[in-house]
Amino acid sequence: MKKPMVTNVTKAAPGKASSLEPGHNYAQTNLQLYEQMRRLGYNAQDIARVRQAYDLAIRLFSSQYRANGKPFINHLVGTASIVLSRSLPTSLAITGLMHASYTHGRAAFPRPNFRAIKRRELQRILGQEIESLVSTYTHFRLTPAVLREMAQNPGTLNDVQRNVLIVRLANDLEDHLDNGLLYCVKKKSIYNDEGSVKDLAKVAGFLEQSEIYDEIQGIRRANHTTVIPISLRNPQSDSFEVPPNPTRWLRRRLKSLLGRNE
Repeated sequence: MKKPMVTNVTKAAPGKASSLEPGHNYAQTNLQLYEQMRRLGYNAQDIARVRQAYDLAIRLFSSQYRANGKPFINHLVGTASIVLSRSLPTSLAITGLMHASYTHGRAAFPRPNFRAIKRRELQRILGQEIESLVSTYTHFRLTPAVLREMAQNPGTLNDVQRNVLIVRLANDLEDHLDNGLLYCVKKKSIYNDEGSVKDLAKVAGFLEQSEIYDEIQGIRRANHTTVIPISLRNPQSDSFEVPPNPTRWLRRRLKSLLGRNE
């Protein structure tokens, strides 16, 4: 996998506390993200591309929240930050920043219910490569069976699949940061399945992203002894919008009932 041409890259130790956030060193705001890129040696053009994607994310996610009440855009910034902390290409970080555009992005374009229109806009603003990755991520389902097949035959994964898996790992780690999953109603997780956990460890190793996997598992182990007061736990199990959009809520509810987790 190709990496960006960067200089003076200083990668902070995974999970090490810093001035950004207690307990981890990943950005949660756009300014922290830009500063992270500057410190890692990404050039001005790369930072400008991320800024352009962030401006679009504002339009798509300004009223969206994760199940625990965290602003959705902070989650997206965090996902991009995790990708950047591995000195991966800017295009992959932007994919992390925009990975939920099709599933959760609110009405930001004319006639937003027509996916073809949104796709053309994403291609125009982000480029075809990134839009293709976002689209693939949207339809990607990491089930135990799929993960088992990947672990048994990792060499069959193409570049797009590898990139999407890396973004998925970054997304999962971001969800776990700050005990995020303890502040809402837990959903069924692939990390609760012993066989899937072993398979995921193999896949992460093949992708050279064992650090991300190890951070997730470290947080999950610590969660066994972490108690969050009930008064702080959000009864939500899915991301939500304020004010709520009845049509979007109904569509997500139907997908949930059909077992299609967004």
